[in-house]
Amino acid sequence: MVHELDVLQVVKKYESLSPHRTGGVGNTNVLTWLNQYLELTGWNITNHKFEYKHYDSILKSNNLSFKGMLLYYSVIGKGKLKKPLFYSISDYNEIENGTQLEDQNIDILISELTKTAIANGNDCVIIESISKFGDLCAINSSVNLKINFPIILVDRETYIKFIKKNQLISYDASINERQTFNIIAKSYVQTEQSPLVITTPISGWFTCAGERGCGIAIALAVAKEISKYHPVDLVFANGHELGYQGAYEFVGDYKTTPKAVLHLGSCLANIDSEMISICYSKNIKNISIELQKLGIIPQAPINNRLEECWVGESKCWASKNVPMLSIAGEHPYFHTSADVMQSVTNEKLLVDYVKYIIKAALALMDT
Repeated sequence: MVHELDVLQVVKKYESLSPHRTGGVGNTNVLTWLNQYLELTGWNITNHKFEYKHYDSILKSNNLSFKGMLLYYSVIGKGKLKKPLFYSISDYNEIENGTQLEDQNIDILISELTKTAIANGNDCVIIESISKFGDLCAINSSVNLKINFPIILVDRETYIKFIKKNQLISYDASINERQTFNIIAKSYVQTEQSPLVITTPISGWFTCAGERGCGIAIALAVAKEISKYHPVDLVFANGHELGYQGAYEFVGDYKTTPKAVLHLGSCLANIDSEMISICYSKNIKNISIELQKLGIIPQAPINNRLEECWVGESKCWASKNVPMLSIAGEHPYFHTSADVMQSVTNEKLLVDYVKYIIKAALALMDT
């Protein structure tokens, strides 16, 4: 088992390798670090490669320094913008919550805003996309967005400046074919038993210490302990912020029928995080007993085979039709540059999550 003192160090190490967008230097360093760590601790490692479309963009104003970014895949090419449609999804409202755990909500919003802007003669949409503290909050998007219209995300201060005084904004955006990979680490060489899959994403926005680092630390600790009793396939999925591409690619190629799936999503062991858990298992009562000690109350899905009944990357595993426990959360610093270890977690909280998720995972397999 990862020693209790090491769990916090895993989060610290992950944060130090930021930023964590897929294909960036930080993401590449995380893949190298995890491969080395897993090899040293005795796991059998395979790198599952996949192709993806890497989005690069430059956004600037000649007259103003500001915090903002183009929504990934919203537009390609070069241009100058001077007639924006303004829209705010601030104050942590329902739509913003939707961007965090139910990404189809934001896709609908972006589509509607684009249609409105074009009808009104606007040349872009400027969205105040912020946390409740006013920080710029990034939004996940996939290459399937296909609107080819500039969608600009800004923080509160920039939004107010742009509304008060019109600015000429220029952009330069491109898409390039790239390759990256997921990591699968097996606790065994050969086995006749169906493994428990433990999966967590590894890419995201900015430092994402709480959003991703905590999940990685907990996954390592839980997997190491469970592997003492049962075969484990530990899956680190890349490309999370790109419509869960890495997870979908992996599940599509994963021919094994697992004993069960444990999905560890965003913001685990984050201070004051709002947690959500979905559980498909005949043993949900005993699983709930353990998770309630963390303030988490799992709910059964209406239909375990439907993606829309799950959250985050557990959606990608719904088609496997096996017992599954998904745990994820939301935090005020989610998707912002303020998501740093010192602000979002502590050793005791991490250790408690490891302790009770281990017990919940053992109960998940006892079906």
